[in-house]
Amino acid sequence: MDAKHFVVFLLQLHAAVVMSTAGRRGCIGTDNEVFTYDELRQRYEGCEVIQGNLELNGLEAESGNRTYDFLNSIREISGFLQIRDGLATHVPLRNLAVIRGETLLPTQAGQPIALRISRTSALRTVDLASLGDIRAGIINIVDAPRLCHVTTTILWADIVKNDSSRLDPATDGMVGSQSTCDSCSAQCDGNCWTSSNTSCQKVTYLDCSDACGSRRCVASNPQICCHTSCIGGCTGPGNSQCLACRVFNNSGSCVSSCPPLTIFNFKTLQEVSNPLGKYAYLHDCVSSCPGILLAEGGRCVESCSPGRRVVGRVCELCDGPCPQRCNGTTNNIYNPPLVDYLHPGNAWTFENCTEVSGTIRILLLSVRGSPTTSPINATDLDYLRSIRVVTGSVHIGQVELVQNLSFLSNLREIHGLPPFIVSPNFGLRITSNANLTSLGLASLQRVNQPVVVFNNRQLCYADTIDWYSVVPQAVQSMRLSLSLSNENQAVCVASGQVCHQQCNSSYGCWGPSADECIRCKDFLYAGTCRSDCSTPEPTYQFSNTSAGVCLPCDPECRDSCTGPLASQCSSCRSFEENGVCLSECPANTYNMSFLCLPCSSACVGGCSGPGAFIGEGGCDDCNRLLLPTQSGAGGISLERVTCLMSSNCPNSTYQQAAASPGSPFFDKKVCEPCHNQCLSCIGPLATNCPRCANVRLGTASSDECVARCPVRYYTDVPTSTCSLCHGQCELSCSGPLATDCDQCRNFRQLVQQNSSTVTGTGSPTYECVAMCPAESFILSVNVSSTCVDECPTDHFADVSRNCRACNLLCSPLHGCAGQEARQCTRCRYAEQDGLCVAACPPGSISRNTTGTPSAKAPMQCQRQANVTDPGTNDPDDGSAGIVGAGVGAGIGCLLAVVLVLVLLVYGRKRYQQWKKQRRVDVSAVCPDFSLPTIISRIENKFHCVSSVLLCIIFISK
Repeated sequence: MDAKHFVVFLLQLHAAVVMSTAGRRGCIGTDNEVFTYDELRQRYEGCEVIQGNLELNGLEAESGNRTYDFLNSIREISGFLQIRDGLATHVPLRNLAVIRGETLLPTQAGQPIALRISRTSALRTVDLASLGDIRAGIINIVDAPRLCHVTTTILWADIVKNDSSRLDPATDGMVGSQSTCDSCSAQCDGNCWTSSNTSCQKVTYLDCSDACGSRRCVASNPQICCHTSCIGGCTGPGNSQCLACRVFNNSGSCVSSCPPLTIFNFKTLQEVSNPLGKYAYLHDCVSSCPGILLAEGGRCVESCSPGRRVVGRVCELCDGPCPQRCNGTTNNIYNPPLVDYLHPGNAWTFENCTEVSGTIRILLLSVRGSPTTSPINATDLDYLRSIRVVTGSVHIGQVELVQNLSFLSNLREIHGLPPFIVSPNFGLRITSNANLTSLGLASLQRVNQPVVVFNNRQLCYADTIDWYSVVPQAVQSMRLSLSLSNENQAVCVASGQVCHQQCNSSYGCWGPSADECIRCKDFLYAGTCRSDCSTPEPTYQFSNTSAGVCLPCDPECRDSCTGPLASQCSSCRSFEENGVCLSECPANTYNMSFLCLPCSSACVGGCSGPGAFIGEGGCDDCNRLLLPTQSGAGGISLERVTCLMSSNCPNSTYQQAAASPGSPFFDKKVCEPCHNQCLSCIGPLATNCPRCANVRLGTASSDECVARCPVRYYTDVPTSTCSLCHGQCELSCSGPLATDCDQCRNFRQLVQQNSSTVTGTGSPTYECVAMCPAESFILSVNVSSTCVDECPTDHFADVSRNCRACNLLCSPLHGCAGQEARQCTRCRYAEQDGLCVAACPPGSISRNTTGTPSAKAPMQCQRQANVTDPGTNDPDDGSAGIVGAGVGAGIGCLLAVVLVLVLLVYGRKRYQQWKKQRRVDVSAVCPDFSLPTIISRIENKFHCVSSVLLCIIFISK
């Protein structure tokens, strides 16, 4: 029994056919069938794609661990979905994204159905959290009295794209009351399949941006449109981010056609094999056709189309007409009259014949010949080797030529249809073959009429066969005894003509070899029974109720596997991606030590590494770029840019205008960094920023983002803007008021004096004003001019109401009437003749007057009385000339002193005018070196000199 026949056997036992379709596990659907819980789980556990219909009919009630969570692996159904007549309360199909509706449930009236839930008295919830598309057919939900949500909280219009004709009107009216149903989770916005926050309906059509048109969008971001190749929704804009593919899935990317098997070589002008070529199987692109399917013209098919024949597992063009069906020996046009058996004249018509329409008879006349026919030989029998099916019956009698029937080793089924040649009606009749030792019908699985094996004197093995496994139960009562007149079984055993040790003795065998067992004891591999799966090619063990089978691993497995999928290899022959073995790394991945790792989602057309940039180690290309500087596209090569995943420019960047043809950025979306003072922008300048990183400065001529506010502006913290200071502020301020100035342009005036200020623990509040009040005085300290009600004690008011500092020789506690040393109310150090001095001059007597209230200074200077020689007044002593000379010198000195005093007075007046214009009090900056002090000191010196001169003049007189 070969692998193909065993798969058919599995189908007869209702076992799932498992195939690898682009790394996805596929299962055969059903047609109006009911399964037990165990059968259903065995059939669909781990299945992702249903080829056909998913019928969940008569579901048993859940109990303990017997839940239907194994259905959550299903992602696509090519046909329809039906849930009917069950006792289950919850059906979980959380990952089912698409019901294609390629086959639909027919109805007596109305449109055929793609989704039907009916007659489910116990069913409470059906979780279809990922369902985004039903491609064809209507939705019919009736007679489900306890079913929640599906008719009240689901936007079916989103699933069928607003096609109201596909919503069965009976759906809303025949589902039970929802009063006992739980509400949707608050996270679901009112649309849910169950009350869980993980079962919200994914709305992928009704809320999409207008730019999406008829396409779907990302459920969590309706502004991102799905690729045109997607159906059922997506997780992003790329063709590799679809939940399901509109046409084909090629290694995770949705495409309109699979890569062709051949490509044109422009150098040799020939079609050559395409190493990336794949076959189209259902909606997948696969490297090889799965299961027993055949490859034909880039597609996987169940049988070859007319004009092609099977060579290996490929449908190739026939060299001339392809024989498929042929007539039997009883109705063969090449028979002479009254001939209905195999002979050399009709044997050749069975070459490459797979289905015989009629009966095959090989009789004594076939071997010995007749007046109208020649005898057959072994070559004539070899023409029968391709036969799989005989619609009539098979009769082999008195054929001395053969020891076994291995020329019919590929015969699988005998239908036993009329007309019947022998009565009673037999499907298989093997009689009186003297040299026949074994049957050799290694592939025979079913005979639909009784079987007789009779009078074959040397035939062994026949009595070991469990004919119940070959003949249907309905005809078993009509079959005759099979052991009559064949070789005695004891003789067979004694001569060693027994079944192979790897055959299951309960079923028997067709002959002595391991490939002639009806069933295997342990495992079947490539039509041969084995004790284990230690085979030249990697295989895995698949067990069923009676025996196991060694099935081939995926071609990409290196040594062993645990199942048929490329994801179940113990090691890979070539490359690996996410645990799946591949012959090459698929699109949008790169090879790193034979591991296929994903490119950045921002890449287009592949990559050489994980980087989100163009160049070695990054993307081959991308559609959205981020420039590294603000220099513009003209001076930057593609190898210096970052690729972006989002369709919008990220924060702190802006989209450039479209580049001209010839630019490396032509036909690409380019994002360039904003100015460093911008959080968002529409251009490269600081004036192009809707949002600022620090503060915004708005003037009559511009509006720009700046790091800090300039002079005469302050930062308005709530709005992060720069506002103009009050007009009386000189340089900076902390707010908009005249009391917020850090320095006044003209004058400042005390407006509030807190109690803390009086005690010395606080600061007074001043307001900047243009002019002081008329009754105020002006006090200048450093660069500030303050309006005061009265001048400080150590100051006096001049005629302009400016407060001037007293002479330094004046006591600071008693004030003065002017800046001269004679105008002190009280001296700081000493006083001599009404003039404040720093110390008494030599020759004077100092008297301490500290305790005298009326004293003008702490120290009083008095001249010491002169003591002269009595002879000094003698007129004859010759001193007259000296006195005259002294008088003349004194007059000259006096005139000089007068001139200096005039210049000093004039200079002081000019100094007062200059200071008033500049509003600067130099004495406040340098009090010991102020001009009034210097003038006062000079005046004091000259007063002293003039006094001496006057004394000299007085004495000379």
